[in-house]
Amino acid sequence: MADEFSAGRIVYHRSYFGGELQQVAPAQVVRHDDAGVLLWLAYRSPSWLAVLPDRGHPRDVPPDEWPAGGWPLVPVPLPLPQSTLILVPPDAGYAVWWRWRAGGPIRPDRFAGWYVNLERHALWDDGEHAGVDSLDQELDGLVDPDRRWHWKDEDSFAAKTGQPRYWSAAEATAIRAAGESARALVEAGACPFDGSWRDFVPDPSWPRPARPVPEGWRRPPTLTGR
Repeated sequence: MADEFSAGRIVYHRSYFGGELQQVAPAQVVRHDDAGVLLWLAYRSPSWLAVLPDRGHPRDVPPDEWPAGGWPLVPVPLPLPQSTLILVPPDAGYAVWWRWRAGGPIRPDRFAGWYVNLERHALWDDGEHAGVDSLDQELDGLVDPDRRWHWKDEDSFAAKTGQPRYWSAAEATAIRAAGESARALVEAGACPFDGSWRDFVPDPSWPRPARPVPEGWRRPPTLTGR
């Protein structure tokens, strides 16, 4: 459990898939209130990533072929096409990512829509280090700037349902229901899909995040199970 993070604080966004740590990225807190914690992930921030020999993704590798303890993490620039905002709402089965077109500045006219990542998440704070843990659940929603909704990775989500490393059929129903709850907000044009934050500009006084130090992110996950 964590108290509210102060604006500008650098925290660690730790991404898990199939119960294994896949990525650690430094994120700056924009705000933290009843709506959740809003994070800024800067383009090519120094991060850590699980890199497979063929540069693939663990989701494409059968679970019985995963190495014990997952793949080692290596230092890389954050592998995103553009900087992004992430809202992590409390008690919601998803996070919302703001997307802008790559190769240019962050401006409202370059807004490319939202990405609804279905996940379990939790906040942690050790005092010196703090962060957000995200356990990805494969199924996602893509939302156009005009609020058209598209499901993403439905086939892969269905194929993983029932596998011990992932989620049961009952959990799959709850995961999709979380997506439908986000979709209802999209269709209503409600926060966070109301056009807010499209013109966000990070505080110029914020320092460039340093690569997360291993002693900060090599701590037990706050989330257990699938």
